[in-house]
Amino acid sequence: MPMKMGWRWYGEGNDPVTLSDIKQIPGVTSIVWALHNKMPGEIWEIDEIQKVADQIHAYGFDMDVVESVNVHDDIKIGLPTRDQYIENYKQCIRNLSKFGVKVICYNFMPIFDWTRTDLFHPVGDGSTALFYEKDKIKGDYKAMAEYIMSFTEKYNMTFPGWEPERMAKLDELFKAYAPVTKEKLWENLKYFLEALMPTCRECDIKMAIHMDDPPWDIFGLPRLLVDAQSIDRFLSIVDDPYNCLTLCTGSLNANPNNNVAEIVRKHCDRIAFAHIRNIHHFPNGDFSEAAHRDCCGETGIIEILRAYHDGGYEGYIRPEDVEAAIRPDTALISIMMANNEIGTIQPIKEIAEVAHKHGVWMHTDAVQAVGAIPVDVKELGVDMLSMSAHKFNGPKGMGALYCRKGVWPQNLIDGGSQEARHRAGTENVAGIAGMGKALEMATEHLEERMAHEKVLRDYVIDRILKNIPEARLNGGRSPRLPNNVNISFPGLEGETILLDLDMHGICASTGSACNSDSLDPSHVLLSIGVPEEIGHGSMRFTFGPQNTMEEAKYLCDVLEEVIPRRRAMSCMWLQGQNTARHFSLKGEQ
Repeated sequence: MPMKMGWRWYGEGNDPVTLSDIKQIPGVTSIVWALHNKMPGEIWEIDEIQKVADQIHAYGFDMDVVESVNVHDDIKIGLPTRDQYIENYKQCIRNLSKFGVKVICYNFMPIFDWTRTDLFHPVGDGSTALFYEKDKIKGDYKAMAEYIMSFTEKYNMTFPGWEPERMAKLDELFKAYAPVTKEKLWENLKYFLEALMPTCRECDIKMAIHMDDPPWDIFGLPRLLVDAQSIDRFLSIVDDPYNCLTLCTGSLNANPNNNVAEIVRKHCDRIAFAHIRNIHHFPNGDFSEAAHRDCCGETGIIEILRAYHDGGYEGYIRPEDVEAAIRPDTALISIMMANNEIGTIQPIKEIAEVAHKHGVWMHTDAVQAVGAIPVDVKELGVDMLSMSAHKFNGPKGMGALYCRKGVWPQNLIDGGSQEARHRAGTENVAGIAGMGKALEMATEHLEERMAHEKVLRDYVIDRILKNIPEARLNGGRSPRLPNNVNISFPGLEGETILLDLDMHGICASTGSACNSDSLDPSHVLLSIGVPEEIGHGSMRFTFGPQNTMEEAKYLCDVLEEVIPRRRAMSCMWLQGQNTARHFSLKGEQ
């Protein structure tokens, strides 16, 4: 989905900046909002949401992102009462889905939300900025809280995470959190998310956790989302496409050791909401918010934006694109469910809904999907679906077309009227029986097979991207076939890599089997914005239930030896490196 610029608004009567003011800012299409009068754990009622929706929509803004639906302390602490508060949270999700909300930003920081020691710190040019003085976050937590609350009282504002009712009970909260270690907090976060994911999938809303701000423990309270390793852990403990990140560059870069651009490149497909903030660091460890220009801070804004751009389009079709392409004479929409090269999975259900809204039949080519992932024609809502037996180890030359009851395509083969006039000719009964049995066997233990293949897939992707410079994953990590890895190695031709792999007993491909006689780069890669020179160096690896982790490690071992060696002999690679070095040296002079 294209990047949309949103502006955070604290609500009518709670924010001196009005919606009319925000309307004057070029490029802003979305309001990031919340019900700031609600306490953590309370249900956001339909009529309350409707009131804010009317205010936002009156100015032509959308309201896709909420920041924040705060998490009750009992959930973070892990008290027996947490289950009821989780049920309340689920109801909030359901109510928000009725208004088109797609992302809920939240945090799991104990007691305190974002923490700064000065909200109006002069920066030397007449302007002020949020400031963090590290020596003030060592002792009296009440003094720091009183400062923040004095500001909210002065300006008649409320901030999420700094509710006066909670701040009045700080001693009680610290006592309640006393037994909560960092590991216990991880356990409680996992419990919370596992409970929410079915509701998120039901409502098509992503939970996007905000980074801890600042990214270290304060006042003895543990913090979790602080660096690349903790983000990896978070995404793995509940590995679900609806469990996502609010990647805040300002929060993470409060620790200058965090390489935010690398985190973006690694997890671009799991970032549902991006905060682009700049930080200026002082030698003693203090830091200040800074203007967004790259030169105003040390966050590396340009490189971070480049990482988002490079991660860019995820390779799946947006339903709104399909709708825009429908013409009055459109009779059928046909979409590949899973791409055969890069493994990305299309939102077929949503596209089918768009098609039917316009009275158009919907067909999906599910050749790559059937036998690899769960496929339910009723859930998808398609009118027709095609599959091929050889993709799930059935007899070659056999396939099937599902047609929804009432859908009657015109026959292309004239002759007899076998199969209730659906087709002419004599069927290959043995082949049909073989295909049915093969499909039965392929789906019998599908979940276990998917889990096994996904472990191999993710191991190979993670290791290659970590150990081979400039390697590029084609297509997003999610939604993606569990057995597909498609990676480009700039500076090399795929055919060259293929020869080396063959000599090591490894079978792979440089693109689609449909174009095996062509040396042109994949049209699929070109269509998702991969430059032609990078597309030439793409490789596709696929795994099956018979593959082992030892084989996945062997593949990576070979690639880590082959790619550097071949690049050392590649004029294309060496020329690119020399060019990059030339520009780097020019910049240093």
